[in-house]
Amino acid sequence: DAIPAYEQIYALAGPIQTYRITGDPRILNDAELTVELFDRFFLDPKLGGYFSHLDPITLDATSESWGENKGKKNWNSVGDHAPAYLINLYLATGEERYAKFLEYTFDTICEHFPDYDASPFVQEKFLEDWTHDSTHMWQQDRGVVGHNLKIAWNLMRMYGLMPKDLYESVARRIAEEMPKVGQDRQRGGWYDVMERKVAPGEELHRYAFHDRKAWWQQEQGILAYLILDGILGEEAYLKFAREGTSFYNAFFLDHDDGAV
Repeated sequence: DAIPAYEQIYALAGPIQTYRITGDPRILNDAELTVELFDRFFLDPKLGGYFSHLDPITLDATSESWGENKGKKNWNSVGDHAPAYLINLYLATGEERYAKFLEYTFDTICEHFPDYDASPFVQEKFLEDWTHDSTHMWQQDRGVVGHNLKIAWNLMRMYGLMPKDLYESVARRIAEEMPKVGQDRQRGGWYDVMERKVAPGEELHRYAFHDRKAWWQQEQGILAYLILDGILGEEAYLKFAREGTSFYNAFFLDHDDGAV
């Protein structure tokens, strides 16, 4: 019964692509009002970042009634602005405030998400004060392979606008770590959700739920390594991009009847 930031964010994905084509001012108005909503109610003005849920009546993100979601921040509420709508909104309008919003988004990610002393996966769930939340509902202390890859490709897109060394270094680290822990090096393809840490006495990260490979994780891998190669021009990145593309084309497309 909450208002999730995730749904407000992705509700703009299609409209903003449409706005880039049509320039329809009604769509821009929806975007402006939604961004205003984020900054008025989801933004944490004291400690930074965006909360994940609001009370639908009071529009309070820290209401005691929210239990597991009280005062929480996560990848979706902090970072998903960029790929869902914000990069395209900036490209469509050229507005400096959206460039600043993007910079704020990626600076926040680089500050709080890397956790390489503990795990090759970034940290995705946080309490209000940015303490790691490793017991939240299904995610617990688990890493979503696609989210890590998504951070890498969006950091590199932002690097094209603001070439900060930090953006490049975090993206490179993700690109280096993910094949070791999130890719099936024997059969191809990217896994779904993995335990962020290796269990005592074991050598490999366990699957959180299953060993299946979801379509969207493959999409993130292809995008991440194509963009990394396109900007940094390294053969290893192109190799991973081609492997991911080959896996997707072989197993996700219906070559007999069409569709995916």
